[in-house]
Amino acid sequence: MTGMTGRSPRVFLGSRPITTAIAYTVVGVFPLYLTAAQSVRLQEELGFDRTRLGLVIGAFYLVSAIASKMVGPILDRRGPDFGLRYAGVVTLLAAGLAAAAGSWVSLAVAMAIGGLSNALGQIASNLVVATEVAFDRTGRAFAAKQAAVPVGAMLAGLAVTWVGLTTSWRVPFVIAAGAGVVMTVVAPSFDVGDRPTIDRSSLRVTPALAAFMVMAAIGGGIGNSLASFVTDASVTIGFSQTAGARILTTGSIVAIGARLAIGQVADRRQQTGVEELVGLLGVAVVGFGLLAMAGESTVVFVLGVLLGFAGSWGWQGVMFYSVVRLI
Repeated sequence: MTGMTGRSPRVFLGSRPITTAIAYTVVGVFPLYLTAAQSVRLQEELGFDRTRLGLVIGAFYLVSAIASKMVGPILDRRGPDFGLRYAGVVTLLAAGLAAAAGSWVSLAVAMAIGGLSNALGQIASNLVVATEVAFDRTGRAFAAKQAAVPVGAMLAGLAVTWVGLTTSWRVPFVIAAGAGVVMTVVAPSFDVGDRPTIDRSSLRVTPALAAFMVMAAIGGGIGNSLASFVTDASVTIGFSQTAGARILTTGSIVAIGARLAIGQVADRRQQTGVEELVGLLGVAVVGFGLLAMAGESTVVFVLGVLLGFAGSWGWQGVMFYSVVRLI
């Protein structure tokens, strides 16, 4: 930790790595969840269907996955500062294009650019936590950092409820663009001079790492699909658009609680975190089972959503904890 103090936002963030990680993770995912929270209205006003909504959402994750492969080595060499700064710049571009979108194609382009911002912000934030936080606090630190993803979804749901449904759907995207500007200006710096250089020629994918990769791909796909389509599904089952946005917000709050609680448990137990990981995935199975059986029951649907958010969005922080411990 840098240990700096002062009134400057940049100095403040530089002395608080966990806060920095949370802030830049939220910025990276905010445009995506604004799209998810306003999905019904976007389909109505831009004239596209759920298949194209899936393509719009998929563009974000496709670019994020591809960009992560390229961004990781760059940040290993240059440190997290580069990723933090440009995450804000790219979020500004993505949210600005989304605000000006006139078709699903232009919205998909905006989300694709947002995927790059997500890659930059997520990897830079992970690097900040891994290098700037004491080892015995990594469980809570990664939990807090990963809780930032549902925080982004929660803020998107609130933005839509308070602003988007009473004005234009473009206004929340303008707000997100403004957030990108702010985060670019206040991006902190971290000392990378003493960071050890990694010889990547000796690195290989171990069986344990391969297992984590497969689990993350499957679990992440399930959880992100839930967050991306829950508003649309809520309207389909009989809720209003406002209620659908509130369900997204509530599910996100549950996910935040799950991530923070499981991080606290992992730090107290000081084990590998695998048991906590398995337990949360079990909760996700129950939640998605309820969603599959919900039919027209709004009560079963909401219960399934909440358990689904807790389980399918609660495990990411403890997964990073396990990777740090085992790999």
